[in-house]
Amino acid sequence: MKIFRSLEEVPADFGPTIVTVGNFDGIHCGHQHVLKEVVERARQNHSKAVAVTFEPHPFRILRPDVTPRLITPLAKKEELLAQTGLDALLEIPFTRDFSMTTAEEFARDILAGRLHAKEVHEGDNFHFGHNAQGTTASLKELGQQFGFAVVGLKVAIGVQPCRFPGLSACGQRPLHSTLFFDEFVTHAGVIAEAAL
Repeated sequence: MKIFRSLEEVPADFGPTIVTVGNFDGIHCGHQHVLKEVVERARQNHSKAVAVTFEPHPFRILRPDVTPRLITPLAKKEELLAQTGLDALLEIPFTRDFSMTTAEEFARDILAGRLHAKEVHEGDNFHFGHNAQGTTASLKELGQQFGFAVVGLKVAIGVQPCRFPGLSACGQRPLHSTLFFDEFVTHAGVIAEAAL
């Protein structure tokens, strides 16, 4: 998997792509489902499978007082994402200036312009752009305008049981669940016994 640590590192001729955007903290079963679908669709469409994330987590810039503790440090997240079959990971440096990017600018300049997206796969709780103004519904409209399809996925709210080793609500254990569990415990503190 190629890692681009800025938009400028993405070659002008990179693409076409099948894309998903998110923080991917923990690479839980919901993430795994979306990533698997993105990789499969990319192979079917002779495209590149790409995940887009932000570094640091946007809350660290926008709401440092309520920044959540991350489950997966960046290096581990990169390692786990590489194991999904993605062709590339774009880590956009998240700054106050970048936070002013509108939903339309993000769709036009990044998804369509830089990544040449054919499809964008997102959960129905997806928000993007300045003040989180963009939604999956508005992304579909923008996709029509800028030439990419949007695949919206229903997101279940609550604990993702397959996040924990030995539980398989998604039909399989998470990627390298032993390593993942070690990271979860190390970086997120003690997990309530009831959740296990």
